[in-house]
Amino acid sequence: MSMTDATGKIGKAPRRRGRKGKDGVDNEKASKDFNKAYDNFNADASSASSYKSHKTLLIHLTEETPTWFECGRGTATRDDTIKSVRRLSSSEKGKKHSKPPTNPIGLAAKYRKLADSIYHQEVTLYRYCSSSKDEAWVESTMKRGTLKDRIAAMSVVVSSHPVHKLYALDMLLNLAGVNSDGSHSGQTNERVSGMAAEALTDLFTSTLLPKNRKLVGLESRPLYLYEERTS
Repeated sequence: MSMTDATGKIGKAPRRRGRKGKDGVDNEKASKDFNKAYDNFNADASSASSYKSHKTLLIHLTEETPTWFECGRGTATRDDTIKSVRRLSSSEKGKKHSKPPTNPIGLAAKYRKLADSIYHQEVTLYRYCSSSKDEAWVESTMKRGTLKDRIAAMSVVVSSHPVHKLYALDMLLNLAGVNSDGSHSGQTNERVSGMAAEALTDLFTSTLLPKNRKLVGLESRPLYLYEERTS
């Protein structure tokens, strides 16, 4: 579309900002929200420590390991917790320790920092070695589609890439009125939050969470054993 100015020159019409789609969603704001979530995620990656040891992807989702919590299931001690190690140690020695071993103060923070560095390196590698027209189309829909299409696209991205594209989960949480830290954002309406909450419920129950166990926090892992092995 073009228009003629006072001098007779023809130029492009001024861009309308804040135009809404048929569902009443501000498409420009949606695009900005996507870019903000993606930029914040990448900023976190660049601010991580300089862990650069692995040069190929560590996590590959396949038909045999379709979810993140199936990865490494054949690895010894993968499912160990402080409680399980204590029980095993007590049964082997026939008596309980007078002082059960536990993680020293600050050890979980040390390994969390290392895990963050490894994870961000993994995301960086994935971003540079994995790209396709289909993925580009889906991510474009996350930014410019109708509300229903955007939420569907976010759900597809999270379910297909639950490790490498968690920023799409942050976007869904934001639409539901929840910040990534769990606090209430207060920047959504009932219809939008309801649709996002429905998508999140399906994702958490069918894709993101194990069905037969609770999540195990890093503080519950026997990290002190790793210190003993490397000392």
